[in-house]
Amino acid sequence: MSAPFHVVVVSYRTPGLLHRCLTSLRPEVEGGRATVAVVDNAPGDGSADLVRDRHPGVRLVEPGTNLGFGAAVDLGARGSDAAWICPANADVAVRPGALEALLRAGAADPDAGVLAPRLVGPDGATQHSVHPFPGLRFTAAFNLGLVARSADARTRHVLEGSWDPDVARRVPWAHGAFLAIRRSTWEAIGGFDPAMWMYAEDLDVCWRAARAGAATRYVPDAPVDHEIAAATAGAFGDDRARRFMAATYAWQASRRSPAVAVATAALNVAGAAARAVLGAAPGRARARSALSRDPRSRPAAVGGRAQPRRGRADGVACRRWPPLHRRRRTSRSPRRRPIRSRSPRSSRGVPGASWRTSTR
Repeated sequence: MSAPFHVVVVSYRTPGLLHRCLTSLRPEVEGGRATVAVVDNAPGDGSADLVRDRHPGVRLVEPGTNLGFGAAVDLGARGSDAAWICPANADVAVRPGALEALLRAGAADPDAGVLAPRLVGPDGATQHSVHPFPGLRFTAAFNLGLVARSADARTRHVLEGSWDPDVARRVPWAHGAFLAIRRSTWEAIGGFDPAMWMYAEDLDVCWRAARAGAATRYVPDAPVDHEIAAATAGAFGDDRARRFMAATYAWQASRRSPAVAVATAALNVAGAAARAVLGAAPGRARARSALSRDPRSRPAAVGGRAQPRRGRADGVACRRWPPLHRRRRTSRSPRRRPIRSRSPRSSRGVPGASWRTSTR
């Protein structure tokens, strides 16, 4: 009897994390729960030698080039008859009991074609790894504030801060750092789309699974450690966010229509601009209110003459006059000449000149 899980690990320039990943999977292999294949997308980085020398029970696939994530998983899944295909990053480590929890969840929900474990970041916190499908209707509701006003909508769309990571439930789609895809679903959707080279391939798999009648289920009892963006940070650096957004809009143009992608982008830009303006408005209003209440903010001179300003000293109303140099000289107010004190390198009008006032 074959193992129920076949884990396909896509390796790209993270041999140290790959070793950690394969070490975490060794008990699953020895226990007959999983078989493992590694697809080396970065020839020459030492990952292939690592697998051959230190993990002889793992099947090594060397395409000789970087296939992208989805195509690499498709290649690594060939020849397996396991009940579940598990695409995995090399920066994950499966905790003991995680695969058993996924197996139980799949048996309890036979209509779930994709299982998503709890991804745990380096800080020990649960990563927000589930999201709503991007689309025109959701984007419009989100940017109009309709989703924010409804607790039910926020929970239904699994928005960050509005979902309980300890509750097992069905979700629209989940991150592909580690997934378990049922064999029947995998065959129905034909695996990953090789055109989705990097980013949005997990979104696409869950979307096509949903269209085939298979749900995606989040399983919090299956913890998997995730060194977030270990490979992509090294490959793309600060360009990761732009690439992710571009891939998401390209997915919408491909799966929905170019018009929907353009309209969604326009709504997001308009919504972001409106939130920026509305967010700044309260600050400006508070500043104007503070100026109107502060007597010191009123003009010190009216009609060319210095006017006293009202203030309070020790809780008693008093008259506060403008600084001495701003008063108009009168016959009872003798001229007070400033004494110029210069440093050797200072002169009038040059930074560094020091000025003080004397009454002598």
